[in-house]
Amino acid sequence: MHGRFGEVHGSVTIDRFHGTVVADAQIGVESITMRTRSYEEWVKSDEFFDAHRYPQIHFVSDSFPIERLRVGGDISGTLSLRGIDRH
Repeated sequence: MHGRFGEVHGSVTIDRFHGTVVADAQIGVESITMRTRSYEEWVKSDEFFDAHRYPQIHFVSDSFPIERLRVGGDISGTLSLRGIDRH
């Protein structure tokens, strides 16, 4: 199953003094598009994302080295989905 979120907003805060970065991203659940309308309706339903009650997916990274912006790599942080936060 494949889909794409059309509404993604966020910020990257750079602390040059410490050489670190924090990323903050919000994704609008209602903006998802999928191959079929029935899949879109299902993932927006209360059975899956529950877009009516939880319209946003939110991710805030832990502070990470600025060098990672150039070379890539994993970014840990807190993901909030359906009112539940997971680190």
